[in-house]
Amino acid sequence: MENGEGVTTLTVKVVLFDVGNTLIKYDVEFFEEVFQRILTSLGVARSLVDIKKAFLNADNESRNLHLLSSFGKVTCEEHWNTWDSLVLKHLGIAEHAELGKAVHSMWFDYVDCTPFPEVKEALSARAQWL
Repeated sequence: MENGEGVTTLTVKVVLFDVGNTLIKYDVEFFEEVFQRILTSLGVARSLVDIKKAFLNADNESRNLHLLSSFGKVTCEEHWNTWDSLVLKHLGIAEHAELGKAVHSMWFDYVDCTPFPEVKEALSARAQWL
């Protein structure tokens, strides 16, 4: 809405947050450990050393594929399914595309995280403004 002086005022209806390290902190040292727990739950046994190597190889391949630049252009789910599939591919798992979707869907069931102390109060206060 313009105020007559050429200044436009916009009303904010939604604020989006990046959950990781904004609203919650991850209580895990290595994400590879979470990946290993998920794989174990699915009956796939891989060592943490192998998973760490697969993460490094997937990171290198994702750079070549410009995966990070697709973030925001594809759905979050599609982005992380692709990443998880790359890790599984580098673990030598043939059905990596389907298993990648399973890993993504189970991630927050296995990652240990805690909301930052001020999150509840800040979000509650914001809800009262609406």
